[in-house]
Amino acid sequence: MKYSEALEYIDKAGSLGIKPGLETMERLLSAMGSPHKRLNAIHIAGTNGKGSTGAFIEAGLISNGYKTGRYFSPAIVDKREALTVNGIPISREDFAAGITEVKKAAEISGTKPTAFETETAAAFYWLDKQNCDITVIETGMGGRLDATNTVDKILAVITPIALDHRGFLGDTIEKIAGEKAGIITGTAVSSPQEDSVREILDKKGGITYAHAPENIVYKPDRTIFDYKGHKNIEIPLLGKNQAENAALAIEVLEKLNTMGYVLNTEAPFEKMVWHFRFERLADKPLVFADGAHNPHGAKSLAENIALYREGRSLAFVTGVLADKDYKKIAEITGHLADKVYTVTPDSPRALDAEALRAEYSKYTDCESAKSVKDALNKALDYEMTVIFGTFTIMKDVYRYFRGDGMYGSILNSKKFQRAMKNIEEAEADRRYCRHGIEHSLDVARIAYIISLEKGLDIDKDIIYAAALLHDIGRAEREEEHNISSARMAREIMTECGYDEAAIEKVADAILGHREKSGSAESLSDILSLGDKTSRLCMYCKARNDCRWKEENKNKFVLY
Repeated sequence: MKYSEALEYIDKAGSLGIKPGLETMERLLSAMGSPHKRLNAIHIAGTNGKGSTGAFIEAGLISNGYKTGRYFSPAIVDKREALTVNGIPISREDFAAGITEVKKAAEISGTKPTAFETETAAAFYWLDKQNCDITVIETGMGGRLDATNTVDKILAVITPIALDHRGFLGDTIEKIAGEKAGIITGTAVSSPQEDSVREILDKKGGITYAHAPENIVYKPDRTIFDYKGHKNIEIPLLGKNQAENAALAIEVLEKLNTMGYVLNTEAPFEKMVWHFRFERLADKPLVFADGAHNPHGAKSLAENIALYREGRSLAFVTGVLADKDYKKIAEITGHLADKVYTVTPDSPRALDAEALRAEYSKYTDCESAKSVKDALNKALDYEMTVIFGTFTIMKDVYRYFRGDGMYGSILNSKKFQRAMKNIEEAEADRRYCRHGIEHSLDVARIAYIISLEKGLDIDKDIIYAAALLHDIGRAEREEEHNISSARMAREIMTECGYDEAAIEKVADAILGHREKSGSAESLSDILSLGDKTSRLCMYCKARNDCRWKEENKNKFVLY
């Protein structure tokens, strides 16, 4: 099965809808050799904060040297991003192989798994093959009857519980708490909860509750807080709710220390990456994106807006699913905005933009937009824009701000931006052949044109990644720049979610691009040609100072 065929298989399984229950999963996993029994799982359930808490726990484990697998939902841009080991997504080949195994097991067991059951079984199969020290597994919905609740766990984690998914989990917070508590089979750690929720959880016994973080300081690019004996903990996410999620993660790490693991819980979150959780996407105008899609999340969003608005005019772009309490969400957030643009998410469960517009119009000026792009084109006229709602709309947000290719995430990488700034400062007095962002983009465009002319089967995203990163090592100036560039490229591409095959392809091309072959058959060749032909030697004011030999200087504009 190819990757595209695996996606088609999942789409077909999606027609089965949502079917809570464990019988199908148990039969399916048994036919696959029971991978769910060998994962050393930390299992997370809750209404809000599951993903952020999981990301904090993952970062803490990785920083302490533990090989850490992770599975969460939903993926936003690419299904593979939701299944990682040490932050590196599963490859397309391994993803397809996992779905192939599920298909075989379904035939053997006589089951018809849903899309979520299919992805979960494939995730367990792959994580088992990776021989992880520990895994972090997030429920899809609920807990007791969630497909992930087949996993053998070493620890259960409960994030804040609130009203959501009432059609499946119950119409009261107590009923919902009972479903979430269904993942607890032994040791458990929970965030602070309402009294009625805590009463339900306490029936399981032996639960450790996290405390509220203290002395929270809100910076433009990070949040700083104290927790118990830990002082000045820095996290790259913004807002009070993220400090609370990080505090819960610290409590989990400390609990693991009592279970035989050895974890330093000082500054464990430095390498943590987690998108669309009140994420700052732009500065002028100020733009945030957040996955708030229920009343509890909307309250946290409102608190964060108050922290960062500072008198700015404010526009919202929002879209939600029809089964959410959108009327309450509008009631909580509507009065905050000067203007609201509503969109229809790309989902069979979507609430029509016009229906959401009618609700928000009770509180502020509102209009429906035909797309996320259309809404953003208008909203960005305001001094501050906040995009929120279902994660389904975030894929379009990602493309708007970062381009259709993953290379957009390189351009937005803080590590990449710092390196480029260092290069530009180091070359400020240089009169010839500078190596800033303009040069890197010129190389990218030319290399891509060459690939099209020569009919090379090299993905545009790979070409742009190689070009953007081929000189990045000049920022360090401690070794041959192609060597340091290849090393830094691996770090940045890993952070940006590229798979191992793509990372090595780019790193190899960067290492070899200084060897001029004269041909145009490989990524390294076209990177070298793009690098050389991007220079307008014939017009250079420093032509006589240049270290290139005269016969090597460009005499024509080829691209």
